[in-house]
Amino acid sequence: MNRLITIFACLCVMSSIVGGRELRLKTTSFEDYIPLLENAGFHLESFDISDLADSSYYIQLQIREYEAGKTDFKTNMMPYALDNRTMASEFKDTTIPAEEMAVPEKGIYTLGRKVNIGLRSVTDSTKTVLMDIPEIGTMPLSLKMRKVHNPETGDDIMIEYNARPFKVDSIRINDFTPLVWVGSFWWDGDFKIFRCCGENEISSLSSEIVDNSPHYYVIGIVVTPK
Repeated sequence: MNRLITIFACLCVMSSIVGGRELRLKTTSFEDYIPLLENAGFHLESFDISDLADSSYYIQLQIREYEAGKTDFKTNMMPYALDNRTMASEFKDTTIPAEEMAVPEKGIYTLGRKVNIGLRSVTDSTKTVLMDIPEIGTMPLSLKMRKVHNPETGDDIMIEYNARPFKVDSIRINDFTPLVWVGSFWWDGDFKIFRCCGENEISSLSSEIVDNSPHYYVIGIVVTPK
């Protein structure tokens, strides 16, 4: 009798192994947090500016605000700029050891190799925009989000703005280089929903997602020779 019970128990265990699927706890990575951070109003795009390394430039953060169907825009920019690099020769009375320099053979003490554009929701209607150049510094600005109208209910509601990087392959000198598009959702009457979808990268302000958004910002930089 005991042997029959043992065999039955073994068959039950084998049945549960065959019928189930393995489940294991995994270590989370930073990529796993990205959807959570974006749902909380955080967004980050990074752009390579290492091609500027051979000369000294000022890099200024600029935000342009647009209304749907209009080509003119409002401009918000910081009154100061960040440098793309610091030369050891700028420290007149200090000798900087080669091991502390970014590019010692060229006398470059600190060098900005990329620019990060970060977005963070401060309130349900305000976002902070940060331009960060690692090893150099950070520059903040802010933008205001607007409510969108629901024609089905007559309500005006606040929905988090969406962000997309621009498809850029060169840095414009003495001109505005667009880096990140931040835009409002819109009401889709066919599907009876709010949406903000389209291209993953913005090629121009005539892109589909830009055309549909009633209110949006273009975040970029102005690079000028030092």
